Amino acid sequence: MEGKASLILGKKLRYILLILLVICVFMYWKAKNKLYVDFFPYWGSYNSKSRLASINDGSYVYTYYPLKTDYQLHNHDLKIKFDTGWVQHAWHEKSVAGIFTRKELLKSLTTIFPFKKSISNTFVFSLKSFSGNNFEKYSGGIEENLYENDYDNIGDTIMLLIDEKDPIDSIGWLHSISGDTVIYIRAKNK
Repeated sequence: MEGKASLILGKKLRYILLILLVICVFMYWKAKNKLYVDFFPYWGSYNSKSRLASINDGSYVYTYYPLKTDYQLHNHDLKIKFDTGWVQHAWHEKSVAGIFTRKELLKSLTTIFPFKKSISNTFVFSLKSFSGNNFEKYSGGIEENLYENDYDNIGDTIMLLIDEKDPIDSIGWLHSISGDTVIYIRAKNK
């Protein structure tokens, strides 16, 4: 009888330990998720890949139009055509009880500026942006046909500074050459 009691007690203890382990793992996951979002809000965040998609998914804020769309680089045989840009809230997918995810908008604003290059897969220029006295908070960077960056607040005008790679290979990006400035103006209505 004593052996049977200790066997039952052993099974109960294993179940209790298993339940405690599950609770600890869940609490760790929740704490990690909270710290991740609070301290690193841009890591793991997403942006819509088109203005229409941002309108449809509820992240859209403003539209920005370039005053001039076509630019020729001064030191390379490359033309860039800038398209209508937009501002949206970045978002991340937040897991709910580990069963499904939902989109959660972040407080910061992300500017997205699409462009087309006359020669694809060529990276002989970079872009830096500022709005008023606010330089970009974090640059999500430049992709093949898209430039994005984050701000806490944005003015009516955003400027993109075009920096060109020096055509002398030994210098290249060590001392980039400042080029034109693309000026975007916010549309009066959404």
